[in-house]
Amino acid sequence: SRKCRGSGAALTPFASHCLGAAFAKKLVRDGNFMEGDNIELITICVGTDPRPHGERLADTFARGAESVEGVKVLYTGFLGK
Repeated sequence: SRKCRGSGAALTPFASHCLGAAFAKKLVRDGNFMEGDNIELITICVGTDPRPHGERLADTFARGAESVEGVKVLYTGFLGK
């Protein structure tokens, strides 16, 4: 099994919020919509895993994404077996 060999930096709730906002802005900015499309909202689905901090990170990501006009988030809950 391969192990991640990084600096050990953790994903914080603040960083998760910022990532959600940046991801949503990119979708809005770079969306491949056809001229005349009536796109009111972009929907992003967000799920979590069983780790104790997973729900909080999913929530802060969703809040960041929803801070962008034209974006809504659908929370799917736990994504597991």
